[in-house]
Amino acid sequence: MPDTAPLGTEAVQVELVAKEQVWVRVQRDGRPIFQGELKPNEIRTVAANNEITLRLGNAGGVTILLNGKQIPPPGPEGQVRTVQLTSGGFQIVPPEAPAPEPARERRLSSNLSDAAIPAGAFFPAAVARGAGAA
Repeated sequence: MPDTAPLGTEAVQVELVAKEQVWVRVQRDGRPIFQGELKPNEIRTVAANNEITLRLGNAGGVTILLNGKQIPPPGPEGQVRTVQLTSGGFQIVPPEAPAPEPARERRLSSNLSDAAIPAGAFFPAAVARGAGAA
């Protein structure tokens, strides 16, 4: 299914050929244009002036052609990958690092992990069963 832009005038032309079912999000020159699943053997063609960014839910399940030339698979089957494609080539975008824990939560969790529980400590059976919480 071709994109709405006519092919041939843009510097970046990408053809996606699904080998397996694959979820994909496509951005053209920074603007989202498609998000959804491609079924096996489905083809999606996209053109852009500067850059196409693909977010793939099954990186090994799709063949990508950049300006008519096949690029190597962006990752193994089942892996999520982001790929930026320009007229000069392509690059795999490294995953974003997880956001750091807020300082208060980090301090609280480290205090709890440092707390010593005396040997032989026990909880009364009534507390363990939740008795008294009616």
